[in-house]
Formats: sequence, structure tokens, C-alpha cells
Amino acid sequence: MKCPKCSYNQPYRSGMVCGKCKYRFVVDPKRDGYTDGKFATALRRVSKNGTQYFTFHQFYATLFVHRPLFPSGCLAAVLAGAAGAVVYNLSESLFLAAFFAIGAGLLGMFGKRLFPSMAPPENKIRGLWNQWYPKAEKQEHLFLSKPTLITPPATAPEKDIYDYGVEGILIVDEDIYVDLLVKNKLHTEFRLLIIAQSAYPSYLHEQANRLLAERSDLPVYLLHNGVTIVKNMTTKFALKGQKVLDLGLSEQDFVNHKRLHPFQEVAQKPLDLLSTSLIRRILQRATQPTDFDTDSGGPIIIDNDPMEDTTLPTIVLFGGLDDALNGDDDGGGDDFG
Repeated sequence: MKCPKCSYNQPYRSGMVCGKCKYRFVVDPKRDGYTDGKFATALRRVSKNGTQYFTFHQFYATLFVHRPLFPSGCLAAVLAGAAGAVVYNLSESLFLAAFFAIGAGLLGMFGKRLFPSMAPPENKIRGLWNQWYPKAEKQEHLFLSKPTLITPPATAPEKDIYDYGVEGILIVDEDIYVDLLVKNKLHTEFRLLIIAQSAYPSYLHEQANRLLAERSDLPVYLLHNGVTIVKNMTTKFALKGQKVLDLGLSEQDFVNHKRLHPFQEVAQKPLDLLSTSLIRRILQRATQPTDFDTDSGGPIIIDNDPMEDTTLPTIVLFGGLDDALNGDDDGGGDDFG
């Protein structure tokens, strides 16, 4: 066990107190499958060495994705050699030994793709996190545990909140996602007013409705968990027949995408199992002008019942989500794949 405080390599048999600096280990590698050092590494990755805000689910995903794995090439070689030796000793047939060796080697090389592993239970990791994080060398790790944007920034007049120029409104389903995106400055990067379906933060609610009333062509986007009822996200906003682009996850995404497949058992199918870099990529794809062009292979309309009230917004499914999730993550330290 590597001590996250002084980097001393503590033998497990020597106990859960660092022999050099007396740090008390929280995570038991034999019981939990992880170590304090792996938690510290995941924390550095997800926070980009203390420069990026993050949520628990982002830490959870980073810890799982970057868990130590036996390299597939080495595993293939070991399995192939062992299988070949055992079969040859039993049968004395070089053909059978070679056949089983090749089969075992292929299983070792590609078995992870054929039988993808599932993430450990969320409650287990959350319990360990709650015990371990208070002891962490925090520096500026910027963990978001609850929404904090209750009041306008005190350091600037309220008019300055909108100085970046709003070119769209992004509605999210959980309040904490507002903090995640705003504190990581995605609102200024994409010139979006970001607000939750609950109308949090409340001081932006009136501004959002005023913009919607003044600009009928203002793009509106939805970003949400996999089990969210999408139609309920717009009830607090003055949308009168506008097209609304749905960028959020669905339960099917947790079946179809290798990034999300290991987390099928996680309640609510959280959006923030994606890294901030992947969320940024989704917004980059969505803010392209052609994304509303349903006649050229873009999104398809999923809520266009002619019997419904035409004053209600038309929900359009974002056609670029698969591309955003399947591409390489360019997020550096907090990548997801």
C-alpha cells in the first residue's frame, strides 16, 4: 500500500498505519479492492490536479475506469502458456496444446470486450469516499457535494453576470449540475444561461423567461440523467412552441455505450458519470447550427404529436450524442476511457 501522504510503500502485513509518517489508511485493499493511494490518484485525475470542479459520480467513474488491471497482453501470454502446458501434460498432443493455448490467449486478450466488467456498488464506494475524503490532502480539489449558487456572485454587479452574452439556454435536471457546469466555466465557453428544471438558481429564472419571451429563435437545450422524464423539465419556463434540443442520456445509452455499460445498476443513471470533458464535447456538437436540421440526418423529433397543444415546445432528440460518447475523451487527467 502506497501512503498517499508520504509515498512510503507500506506492507499490508505491517498494518493500517504508515510506518513512516503514521498516516492511518482507510481503504483496505483485501476487503475493499482499492487502496488509499488509488483513491488519491483518482482524485488527482478527476480534479485535474486541483484545477477542476467535480462530483462524486465523476470520482466514482474515474476510480473504476482507472483501477489497476493486469495488462491484456501479459494476461494473454500467461493464460496461453498455462493452458498449453496443462493440456500437453494431460494429452501429450502438441495439436491440442496449441489449440487450447491459442484459445486461452485470445480469451486473455479480448475477454474484457466480450465480458465487460461491472462497476462496484455505488453505496460501497460512497461509504469509502465519505470515510477517506476528510483525510485527503485537499489543496484545491473542488469537490461539489451540494448546490451553492444560491445568490448572485457578491464580487460583481448583477448585470455583469450576463456580460458573456447569452446565445442559448441550457436546462439541467439536477441543481448540482448547474454548479458543475458553471464553476467549470462552460456557461461562458458556450455562452449559455444554465439553469435547473427546479428554476435554480432562482435569480436566473426571471432572466431566462425574459430572454425566451424576447427571442423566439433562442436555442434551448436539455441535459439530464438517463431516467429523467424529459417533458417535465420545461414546465417552469415560458416556452411557446420553440424547438428544444434534448442532449441528455437515456436508459438505453447505458446498454449501448461502453463508457456507460458498467454503471447500469447505478440509480437514476446519472449524467455526471461522464467526465466534464465529455459533457463539453456534447455541448460542442450540439451548438453547431446544423444540429436542428432534421432533414439532413440530424436529430429526429420525438415529441411532435399533432393532437397535442401546439403552444408546447417540440422536443428534438440530439443526433450527435452517439458520436460524442464514442469518440476519444480529450480531457487529459479526467478522461473516461
